[in-house]
Amino acid sequence: PSIMSHVSIGVSDMDRSARFYDAVLAPFGARRILDLGPHGIAYGRVFPEFWISRPLDGGVPSAGNGTHFAFLGRGREEVDAFWAAGLANGGSGDGEPGIRADYG
Repeated sequence: PSIMSHVSIGVSDMDRSARFYDAVLAPFGARRILDLGPHGIAYGRVFPEFWISRPLDGGVPSAGNGTHFAFLGRGREEVDAFWAAGLANGGSGDGEPGIRADYG
């Protein structure tokens, strides 16, 4: 079980973002749990734990400096599939997947 209830990120293009997260979260066994149309989409394996939505204040979404999300994969195969789906769907990375000696 996760120690978080959920994480939400703001997006500017719901359709494009949904296609991206549909692809990259599928290798982890995650799927759309709730789809509220233009108001947001929640993903998870069992319960809604990762949300994409337009910012509630109607403003432009922006990345937080130092913000970091780590998804739990159930093995190297899932992690590699997540990485490949991200790149294939317009994502970029800070290095290929692998063991990070400086992480716990």
